[in-house]
Amino acid sequence: MNFHDLLKQVEKIDPVKAFQNLVNDNPTIFIDLLKKQLSEGRRGDGFIDPEYRSIAYGNEKQSRGSKAPPGVPELLDTGDFYKGITLSTSFTADNVELTFYSTDSKADALTNKYTVAIWTYDNETIDEVIKFIEANYIDYLFE
Repeated sequence: MNFHDLLKQVEKIDPVKAFQNLVNDNPTIFIDLLKKQLSEGRRGDGFIDPEYRSIAYGNEKQSRGSKAPPGVPELLDTGDFYKGITLSTSFTADNVELTFYSTDSKADALTNKYTVAIWTYDNETIDEVIKFIEANYIDYLFE
């Protein structure tokens, strides 16, 4: 490939389209990172709050292997809420919007109780997302 051919390829690059393809080709990565965060008792603005009202229930969750700190909800009981987590995307030249939700019947009640912050990444998860994007974005630029 000569310089002229390379220049033609570079001129065809659409960074928004590349990012859109990266996200749309890998939704489970983004969903799994949110599930991991929730399983550790974290939401976008800190730990999931309010804590369990029952100390006994919190202890029972810990005994079942909860990764969240003692008493902190991880929103995992039957698994239906986690199984229903889905990603919706919207891309424009100025904005990228990733919207998470769950198709589970408990989703609205959990969102009301624990706030919409359960649907946002915290800084630790954002760092993991950035690492994934950095490792894969270049491949999508030259498709």
